[in-house]
Amino acid sequence: MKKFIIIVAIAFIAGCSSTKQMSNGTIYKTDKNKVLIDSMYNKKLASWPVKYEIIDVNTQYGKTSIIASGEVDNPPVFLIHAMGVTATMWLPNIEELSKHYRLYAINTIGDLGNSELISLDHYPQSGLDYSNWLNEIALNLNINQLDVIGASMGGWLSMNFAINSKSKIKHLVLIGPMGIKANTFGVMRRLTKMLTNPSDKNKKALTKWTLGDDENANSAMAEYMNIAMNCEGKMPIPKRIKKEHLKKIEAKTLLILGEKDNPIGSTKKNIKFAKKNIQNIDVITLNTGHLISVEQPKYVNYLIIDFLKK
Repeated sequence: MKKFIIIVAIAFIAGCSSTKQMSNGTIYKTDKNKVLIDSMYNKKLASWPVKYEIIDVNTQYGKTSIIASGEVDNPPVFLIHAMGVTATMWLPNIEELSKHYRLYAINTIGDLGNSELISLDHYPQSGLDYSNWLNEIALNLNINQLDVIGASMGGWLSMNFAINSKSKIKHLVLIGPMGIKANTFGVMRRLTKMLTNPSDKNKKALTKWTLGDDENANSAMAEYMNIAMNCEGKMPIPKRIKKEHLKKIEAKTLLILGEKDNPIGSTKKNIKFAKKNIQNIDVITLNTGHLISVEQPKYVNYLIIDFLKK
């Protein structure tokens, strides 16, 4: 039972639970949830600060919807979002980064957003599956080499992509990633309270603990996450990646950690583990919570641009 709670806790804290039992044949469970997510998504897209195009890529798992920004001749960069908050989480970063790169903000298949699974029984169930999915997208876009930026669950996907497609990725930017170390006890304690009493109050408390006190992060993402906890995403659990797998990452890597990141936990433990097992890594810590790129977008943009020049 303890092992089960740990696994479910990691999924919940990322924003949207992952289960096999679907209520009505959709990850959203109800039409109301779908309408609410679509409304938030479209509102954020209407505020996109630069020109963009929507690219739909058909993959083995279904349609993947991508928000593409920046000149097509610029170096390509995949942006992979945190669980439950869709590709629009990159809204604060797009304007500056798109001056330098061709950005592909990908809606993770099986998660909330505009990507759609062909079947609820056929979805990526491992890091390797997601690596193959990202390779399909790159092939469709005629991209041979690229840089990858991932936040939270997106960081876990990005690391797996770098592990399984070593020659494809030049730079890897991990922003508060799942999969290195995690505050399992803290997650368990708060999740148990919500599971025993799944009230709106307890769901909001869990969201607040995940996002921290930053006004930008809460105003931008709290509503997404509160609704996400009523949904049933079809994604694997972002388990800790084994040492021997992390050692396979060859891309130049930048790890950005928040000093007040509750889900990730101790920055010291994460740094120690990452430096020991990921070659060619730079580490930076900021005075933020979990969604670092939302809390301090200007500085994160600077760090990314400076790092990708190396």
